Amino acid sequence: MFRIWFIPDTRHSSIGQGRGIITVEFVINAGLTAMALDKTAVDLKMDTSNIYREEVVTDRKVGTIRILIPIKSEGTPDESRKRVHVGETQIMTQMGALPLAFQLECETLAEAVEKFAEGAQVAVERAMRELQQMRQEASSSIVLPDGMPPGLAGAGKFKMR
Repeated sequence: MFRIWFIPDTRHSSIGQGRGIITVEFVINAGLTAMALDKTAVDLKMDTSNIYREEVVTDRKVGTIRILIPIKSEGTPDESRKRVHVGETQIMTQMGALPLAFQLECETLAEAVEKFAEGAQVAVERAMRELQQMRQEASSSIVLPDGMPPGLAGAGKFKMR
């Protein structure tokens, strides 16, 4: 699972116009999120029954595949759990590169490589839907003056659209 976060840029008065930072977070265990930054409010102890060793494979062109290999707390392989394959790539947008991460349902690296394009396409489509939804939410919160001729700035009654 992954999450896309839109963080409005509060340094400018154009927050309602959808300016800000978009980040993508891949979540394996939803116990911690990007919003839980206060160390006093979150138990940061690692779960020794759910640890992985990570290997990274790349073609240096399209993307990478992270292989999460389950291990025991001693560092030996844990054969009772399955490996997790995570594809990662980027797409270029008007705002710059948008990183994408997506889980690949497979057993082997060969299967992960074969399913990479399909997984990336699904992640791109999901990201585009979520970006469109964020744009719609941002545009619906723009405050417009009531009764003002188009193009003229000034005081007036404000309403939410």
